[in-house]
Parts: sequence; C-alpha cells; structure tokens
Amino acid sequence: MKRGIFEFISKNVAYKDASKEWYVEQLLSEMVWYDILVNPIPGYEIKEAIADKLKEMKKIVEEQCDKRFIYYIASRKKVRFSRKRKPRYSFFNRHLVVYLEVGKSAKIKKIKIPITDSATGLLVCPKVNSTDRLISFDNADGRSVSYTVHSFLSQCKIELSEATEVHYVGYTNRPWERPLNGSHSGLSDTLYSVSTEDRDIFIFYNIFKVISVAENNEYKLNFAVANSVIDEIKVDDEGSIIEKALIYYFGSSVQELNQKNESSSLKNHLKKLLELNRITSIGFGLEIDDASEYFHFYSRNVSAQVRHEFTLKLGGDDPHIIYGESIFKRHLDQSSADA
Repeated sequence: MKRGIFEFISKNVAYKDASKEWYVEQLLSEMVWYDILVNPIPGYEIKEAIADKLKEMKKIVEEQCDKRFIYYIASRKKVRFSRKRKPRYSFFNRHLVVYLEVGKSAKIKKIKIPITDSATGLLVCPKVNSTDRLISFDNADGRSVSYTVHSFLSQCKIELSEATEVHYVGYTNRPWERPLNGSHSGLSDTLYSVSTEDRDIFIFYNIFKVISVAENNEYKLNFAVANSVIDEIKVDDEGSIIEKALIYYFGSSVQELNQKNESSSLKNHLKKLLELNRITSIGFGLEIDDASEYFHFYSRNVSAQVRHEFTLKLGGDDPHIIYGESIFKRHLDQSSADA
C-alpha cells in the first residue's frame, strides 16, 4: 500500500482541527549479532545473508507504507557453546542436552530442549555437532541446518534470566549499511564502553507503526488512523521523532554527551506537532509478541521489561515522560465501555 494513499483524511477539517494523540506501536524487531560480522564463521556467508535479509525487509516496508528503521545498539551477557562438554541426548526422555559457557567467567549452564519433527510433532534425535558459536543438526534427508548460539537460544526461547541493555538508538533508511559500515561513532563508543570479554554486541532493527487518535467533539467524530496512510507527518520526520523519543526514554550513557542536543531536538519536534498538527502527546507500546528474553530491553534509566509503556508530553522546558500510561489503550478501553 502506497504511503499517503488516504492523505485526504489529514486535510479534512474534522480531522485537521481535532485534538490528537499519537500512539507508537512496535511491529517487528530483527536481531543481528555483531560478532559474526567482524569475525565470520568459516564456510558461512553470514554477512551477505544478513545484508540480503535487511534489503528484503526494506523492500517489504517500502511496499507497505514506507517507514524508517529505528535501531538499537545493545549488549547481552556473552554466551558460547561449551567446547569441552558437547551436546548429547538424554537417555531417559531423549531431550537434547546442551552446555553453555556464560560471561567472562565461562560459568557452565546446562539446558534441556525437546527436538521435534515439524511435520509429525514427534521427538527426534538428529545428529548434532557444535563449535563455540554454532550448532548444526543433520536431518534425515541428509541436509544440515545450522544456528548461531544466539539464534538457537532465541528461537528456542531459552530463559537465562538475562535481559538486553540498550546503549544507542538511531534511525536509518539503509539498514544493511548503518550502523554496520564501520564508520559509526555510536557503535565505536559502545564497543569502547562495553567489555566484549563479558558481553556480546547486537544490532536490533525495529519497525514501528504510528497511529493518530483524534477527537472532534464539534463534529462528533473520532479517528484512529495510521500516520503512514495519511502521511500527515512525513516519513523522515516520523522516524526522527521516534528516534529522539527513544533516546530520551532509554537515556544511555553512550549518548549522554549529545543528550542536550537530542532533548532540544525532541522538544522542537513536540512543539511543532502541537502547533501545526494539534498532536498533544505521543504514547509508546514497545513489545514483540511471543518473543524471547533477547527482546526484553533495559537501560540505566529503565528496568528490564517484556513491554515498555510510556507517554511523552511537553511539560515546561523539557519533554515529560509519564511511565506506564498508554494513550491508545485508554481510548480503546473508553470505546469498549461506551459500547
């Protein structure tokens, strides 16, 4: 669907003159492990595969109301498959037993996982091999399927009681290049400040949907419409607003030196939204459905949560965060009550 296909709504006086609130909802998040880009696994064209996947994501996004990618540079506790204790199958229940080395101290953690056939749902025990970063299974048809340690843990939703710390927030229209092109100060600063002996670095590419909720009592009309289809706020401004809001929310130490400029930019964005578009606040709901703990984010400012909800308003000289308040849900709850 072309962006702005229903642009006429934004020009309608009933909508244009209405008081509005934005709700920013997370649609997807794609995780990239930085280590395998700078230290490739021999025999695997992982860097090319990641670039191709991000290009395909960009193509899909362009075809479905163009948006910008908001990325997190983040870190988690370092995890590797044990080189000494190889994976095996339990004699009693045929579950796969895997040994992990966690953190700088390489503390051993044992996990058990049932491996099932996708067609029948029955337990199977394919031949398994592992290196410190990779695990491979030989299927009955002779094909081999491999997973990095982090993709394996994430896809199997293994709980290690570890969350992901956000160090930097940015936005881009070319995710296969930024921040992975080697000339990104935020990535350099993160690598400098985070001990890679104890933690692994990741890039999370996120796509968000912006919903404009409008009330016009004079016309007795309510609206709940995606900004992308009315294009009231252009795509680059939309991406920049989300980026600045998340920088302000997470407040990481890596971006602290530029925090004053980012806060000023966010304040100007919010003032402009209020003056030109009558948008009074921006609510956020940050959560990926049925996601692993890799997508449980935190920072020095906010605790680790499955879902982050907050609202930004312009109060005084600086933006004001209301934690835990969801503007969009409030409207939905009210609509349900009225019905």
